[in-house]
Amino acid sequence: MNDQSEAAEARAEQSVDPTPAGAPAAKTTPAAPADDSPAVNTGPRHATLYYSLARLALLLVVAGLLYLVGARGFLLLVLAFLISGLLSFVVLAPLRDAMSARLARRLTRINNRIEESKTAEDELL
Repeated sequence: MNDQSEAAEARAEQSVDPTPAGAPAAKTTPAAPADDSPAVNTGPRHATLYYSLARLALLLVVAGLLYLVGARGFLLLVLAFLISGLLSFVVLAPLRDAMSARLARRLTRINNRIEESKTAEDELL
């Protein structure tokens, strides 16, 4: 095992730079972080799914409570949506913030890729 690592180090030392002497160095851009790296995505992986399921569960719980109180039909639907919407604004704020932060990071990465592509295209002209 030790001989293999020494051989690998020797091969690495023998590698030659393929660019001729005096040629300008190629422009390199830093690699974009992977989608699952902690520096990029600090929130839950499926924040939108969690938030949507929590909203649906809250709606069903409120509708069930209103049904037990005696609300029926159209009144039940209207009250359930209004009350669950107001409650979700307060109760689900952390999930909503995580979802919006993740979406903002994703859109920023997309916009950065578009700008890099534009820059690369402009350099070709």
